[in-house]
Amino acid sequence: MNISDTADKTTNKEKSGTTDEMTSEKDKLLGIRSPEGEVALYPASASTESTEPDFKFVLPVKGFDLGSFCGELDQDMLIEGRLQLEKEINTVKGQLTQPIYDLLHSDALTKENLLRASDKVTNSTVENKFVLLKRRYYVQENLLHDVKRKDLVVYEPNELFDLIMSVHVLNSHVSSKGIYNELSTFYANVTQSFCKLVTSFCSKCNESGNKISYKKFKHENIHANLIPLGRCHVEIFAPFDSAYQGNDNTDELKIEGKYPFVLYCRDYYSRYVWLEPLKSVTLSDLLPVMTKLLFSMIRMPIFIDTCTLDRQDMFDVCENIARIYKIKIGLGMNSSTSFQKTGIKRMKSLFLQHKEECLHDWNMCLKLVVSRLNQNYSDRVRGVPSDLLCSTQQDLHKKFRTLQRNVISRLLGHHVVQFEEAGGMIYLEDENSPNLLLSGDDNSEESEHDSEIFDELASSRDGTPISEQPSPHRTNMNYDGINQESEKHRITKKRSKKVRRPLDQDKHATRASVYNPYNIADVSMEL
Repeated sequence: MNISDTADKTTNKEKSGTTDEMTSEKDKLLGIRSPEGEVALYPASASTESTEPDFKFVLPVKGFDLGSFCGELDQDMLIEGRLQLEKEINTVKGQLTQPIYDLLHSDALTKENLLRASDKVTNSTVENKFVLLKRRYYVQENLLHDVKRKDLVVYEPNELFDLIMSVHVLNSHVSSKGIYNELSTFYANVTQSFCKLVTSFCSKCNESGNKISYKKFKHENIHANLIPLGRCHVEIFAPFDSAYQGNDNTDELKIEGKYPFVLYCRDYYSRYVWLEPLKSVTLSDLLPVMTKLLFSMIRMPIFIDTCTLDRQDMFDVCENIARIYKIKIGLGMNSSTSFQKTGIKRMKSLFLQHKEECLHDWNMCLKLVVSRLNQNYSDRVRGVPSDLLCSTQQDLHKKFRTLQRNVISRLLGHHVVQFEEAGGMIYLEDENSPNLLLSGDDNSEESEHDSEIFDELASSRDGTPISEQPSPHRTNMNYDGINQESEKHRITKKRSKKVRRPLDQDKHATRASVYNPYNIADVSMEL
């Protein structure tokens, strides 16, 4: 089997000693042999970790012999590993077995041959299976390609173990994750589980020789305990990497010639994505776009996170929106998490795959988001994001409002900024907020205390809002840290759990509303 799609990963001339003739498309497709005649060197992908800045990932070329690379390894473990991987391939849904691969590669696939090659296909299912295989796979230049996997080459199943193990040994016993990150850019049938299984049979890495238990699993939604729009993250990035290189002539890198950046928002629970074009990252341009994004949602998120925006800038933008439109906005603490970075990476990859269309028309960017992300099944959430966002959970709206109200009441007095003259509010997440947000329960007992915050501050925010000067009535707080030492008075109200009087009939609540601007009526104010 050979290496495909290496047009952008040619060898270093000093390493290979090749001439310009060897950089033809055909030679790139077949892999370029190094002077030693054993391996080819390609630049490592961005996802491959290495301490050397000029690291070259080593890949074997066509016709390699695993014995020449892995002679020092335990041969019995290698034989057992091949058998285990073969069993695994035969049991994984969607993976081609060697007999079916041979039929597709030789263009000899028929219904009769398919019935003989697979014991899982019956007379009642052979018609559908045959049509699906013919649609999904095609042969080009003697290579089998998988349409579903971005037209990547399908590596021969019987040789897959040798490929993964040789890459593992040639690259100083790199981890299974590094192998997957590199090989998955070339081949459609290389999975993380296969890489983990193969590397577990390396006698140098597994000196004890003990079998590593391999457990099958389905992807779980790591944010399944949240509710739709309970938490979102908003990011700003340039869809094309070269826009970061500081070139003067960047018009061709701007969408429709005027949008070098995009505003990206994703819901944690459903993975639903919103996109807005952005001319620049200045506050004057970001404000209207951010406002449009928030009001285009079916509900305002309880918490908004970010890993690409400065926290103080995010606070300034949300402050102006909350002040002008009299709404409540929650700012989360999660930043620089793998979940956020993975979402950006996937979105940029989607843009780069359709670079010409996206640069020409912004609507093409929206089409990609709709067809590839929002209305396509996601195994990470086990559903379609658009369906999950508009979930038909019973009393979801009531549950959402109650959850938001509980969060705000918990934060009152120490993590809330309310604009008295306008009615808007910003509440900031603390270490206790995530647990409250994950509970998702309709607790009948809400927070039973209000807080009184004085206007005397120990610190002040840097910068001023765009629209107006800071109000003398505004409680001044930093997004990075709230003054914990300011004087606070808590008024505890004892209410019966069986009978709850209306707010205007509760003398204790009336007293609290006099001294505290953050009363229960303000907390329950609808967006």
